[in-house]
Amino acid sequence: MAIQELLRQELMEFQKSQSELLRWKLVAIGGVFGLAFTHPQTTLVLIVVPLVAVYCDLLYRNYDIRIALISWHLAEIDEGWRAYENSLSGSPWFLNSGATLLASLGACVCAAVAGYIGHDRTMACAVAYFSGAGFIICLGIQGYYSYYQHKLTVQRKRKMDAARVK
Repeated sequence: MAIQELLRQELMEFQKSQSELLRWKLVAIGGVFGLAFTHPQTTLVLIVVPLVAVYCDLLYRNYDIRIALISWHLAEIDEGWRAYENSLSGSPWFLNSGATLLASLGACVCAAVAGYIGHDRTMACAVAYFSGAGFIICLGIQGYYSYYQHKLTVQRKRKMDAARVK
């Protein structure tokens, strides 16, 4: 089997893993909210929401970076793939980034608000602190990912420009 075919298969597997990860993130966060709202004495369980959001975002970004590196390598060895990548011009990066970031930030904010609704202040403060930390960490993950994606794009353009000069 050619290296291109193996890389394409690996790329598809990472994309499937991303879809599964987002599905389980939704199920886990929905389950935690369901538990917190149906059993008010378990409000402290809302602390899990930012932890799940941060963990899933880290894995999702790891998959994004691996997919980008595989795509970059495929573009180096396959002219057709290079043309496809050039036609995308960065738009999928933006949509994925925005959707996952907003979902995580929204979950953290909702957990903080839900912690304050009708519960004692000690639990509400604990949930708010964890949610705030999750919010900040999610922003940090996005910032690092954006930096890395920009760095990768600049390196790729420099390499393509150097190839044109030769």
